[in-house]
Amino acid sequence: MLNTSPLPTGIYKITAKTGPVGAGSCGNRVVVKDASDFFIRQHQTGPGGGIYSLYVHHEQVFSEAGNIVIEEKSITNEWVITARGGNIYTIARKEDNPRAWTDPEGPRSCEHQLHLTELTGYITDQQKFRIVPA
Repeated sequence: MLNTSPLPTGIYKITAKTGPVGAGSCGNRVVVKDASDFFIRQHQTGPGGGIYSLYVHHEQVFSEAGNIVIEEKSITNEWVITARGGNIYTIARKEDNPRAWTDPEGPRSCEHQLHLTELTGYITDQQKFRIVPA
């Protein structure tokens, strides 16, 4: 059964299958290496998910050339976070949904940068992220 509870605005930890997700230790890249606190701001919700903006170290989470990065921007970048069961979610860009965060897998490092791939009817483990209150 899907967890259809929306995420309230707050501070969260995000974990990929291969480890904690973070930013700030590898330039502007969002990577699987060291955990960061993500401030997730709720804009609107619907059945199973909602629209949010995400921040790390007071910078917004954006996609740039298909990679996930943090930047200081005045324009709000919106993400569709959809519950997939338990504390597992997919995170897709509102503008080009169904392209979602994807863990490329491999060792935890600055080269282990999250990127966007197409979100199809079959959701891979690489596209599933655990989101829990920090």
